[in-house]
Amino acid sequence: MCVLDPKVVSQAMKQAADKGVWFVQFAGCEPGLRGIGISIDDADLGRAAGKFAANLINRDMSGSAKVVILDYPDLPNTVARADAIESTLKELAPGAVIVGRFMGGTREKGLASLEAALQANPDINVVVSINDAGAYGAMMALKAAGKDPAKTAVIGIDAEKEALKLVKEGGMYRAPWTPSPRAPANSRRRRPSRWPPARPCPNGCGSPSRSSVKRERSEQTMDKPARDKFLNLVADNGFIVIFALWFLFLSWPPTPSSRWTTR
Repeated sequence: MCVLDPKVVSQAMKQAADKGVWFVQFAGCEPGLRGIGISIDDADLGRAAGKFAANLINRDMSGSAKVVILDYPDLPNTVARADAIESTLKELAPGAVIVGRFMGGTREKGLASLEAALQANPDINVVVSINDAGAYGAMMALKAAGKDPAKTAVIGIDAEKEALKLVKEGGMYRAPWTPSPRAPANSRRRRPSRWPPARPCPNGCGSPSRSSVKRERSEQTMDKPARDKFLNLVADNGFIVIFALWFLFLSWPPTPSSRWTTR
């Protein structure tokens, strides 16, 4: 389940939870629900994108750049990403100037926002977007303005197929970050040197680390170390576990001639 706007679905989700429904949230972490979360926290995604942008500015642009952040203020998850992008840039690249936060989220809005921003600030050379879709529009505006791809950077989040293709082709699109704890690698995309640690949130949903998915669930009888060890084993060997359970299901109950028969 991906909760884009908690206000819209919160009541229905609460009613389902009251009836015993468990939730698997693969984007965001809506509190008050029984279940698990298997995505990277939105603030951590924003920090990762902001850190990548800051390192690029410091390394390739001598610490100076004009930056636009593409936001989508209608959704709290994307606001958390944009807030983290902005705070991380200010911390790690103090010489960069954040021109402002503009409406993104879709290709059309990203294009319109960058066209307007470039009229007032023609020297914009870095765009960090809360998703890939808005970044595509921003790149269209930057290309139309005649920006040099070698001196311009567009950074998105979501790692869509189109974004991964653009990264491999080279040019302005430098890195699409992904909400998935297990992301496909590509030649130019840089991943965090250390994935954000898992952090519990209300009623047990949490953000996964790179090597495991740590789940906190209420009403568990297993002690926490043993539970974490078991869940990590399942996360890392899911196919083997499913095959073993399937084999046991077909083999049970044992027949007298079965090799499972004890003597």
